[in-house]
Amino acid sequence: MKYLAVILVLAATFLMGGCKGDNKPMSLDDMIKKMKRPSPTEAVAMAFDPDDPDRARQGIAELARHDWGLQEPHLKGYATILRVHPNPTVRCAAVRALGKAADPKYAPDMIKAMEDSSIAVRWDAAIALGQLAWPDAEKPLRTHALKADEDPDVRGACAAALGSYFTKTSMLALIQCLGDEDAAVSHRARKSLTNITGGVDMGPEPAGWRGLENFVVLQPPEKPRPWYDAAGMFSSEEELPPTDVTPLPPPPATRPATRPASRRVY
Repeated sequence: MKYLAVILVLAATFLMGGCKGDNKPMSLDDMIKKMKRPSPTEAVAMAFDPDDPDRARQGIAELARHDWGLQEPHLKGYATILRVHPNPTVRCAAVRALGKAADPKYAPDMIKAMEDSSIAVRWDAAIALGQLAWPDAEKPLRTHALKADEDPDVRGACAAALGSYFTKTSMLALIQCLGDEDAAVSHRARKSLTNITGGVDMGPEPAGWRGLENFVVLQPPEKPRPWYDAAGMFSSEEELPPTDVTPLPPPPATRPATRPASRRVY
């Protein structure tokens, strides 16, 4: 009963107290309006609000929840926001929306976002490009993973993203990433290598992965995990496609081959 009384007092304070910036009471109708999702027209107005970054970010996120919000002319608007908006959180929302739309027409815009001055924007761009696995994005991801990016979180995101690019160049770059001074980057590079090789784990040191020069990747998985499921929260192991690669020779006895319970990249 004591906790119920506290909740009732807080609710009464919220309804009758200074809940608005002008210290006027907030009515029940105001609360309901605040809790309701915006209409399509309101969401568009929010997303392209030039003066309120929080409103713009929320509007883009709302539009990206709908199929029609991931089509033209909205995509062109997101790309423009990504290029010119001064607020990094809004640019993050824009690159996430473009990644969810997965329209190859905007691949150059997302790749360009890897050069953004904001660490958060570069991180979001790397995650999205890893899930989309566009061939043109492999080289910039390799470049940023190999210490071209000063931030270890971005390098780690790039190393994780390269696990979706089933190429020899990606593998060789990931081997180099094992030597990164940041342990998280090295760990993610190892997970990506394990993913590419179909579960073979040759250890944390670059020397353990030598001999991959003759490794030939036949083809990548046909159904990559959705962009919005970067953490693998909604995909089961059975839903992930098999990895079609040529097998590696068995690792040395001191480093037994292991297959992790999950082949998720990030």
